[in-house]
Amino acid sequence: MVLKRVEVWSSNLRRSGNVWASEDLERDGLVVRKVYPVIPPRVEYSLTPLGHTLEAPLNALEIWAQQHMHEIQEAQVVYDSVARS
Repeated sequence: MVLKRVEVWSSNLRRSGNVWASEDLERDGLVVRKVYPVIPPRVEYSLTPLGHTLEAPLNALEIWAQQHMHEIQEAQVVYDSVARS
């Protein structure tokens, strides 16, 4: 579950122009990457003990985001209307 959140988070960062690839997560010691020598290629990621320590902060961030989603969406609308002017 936490790994999925990290993947979504990193995917969102990548889309916003901030590249935070799986290699960065691996380099930082948050995930372990296992490559299987098969066709088509198969790669499996798992959290390290350090990566598991992100569970509580990410859960808290998810709860915060859910509680403030309306405010975030309102801020985005205001920002987008000013940015397009």
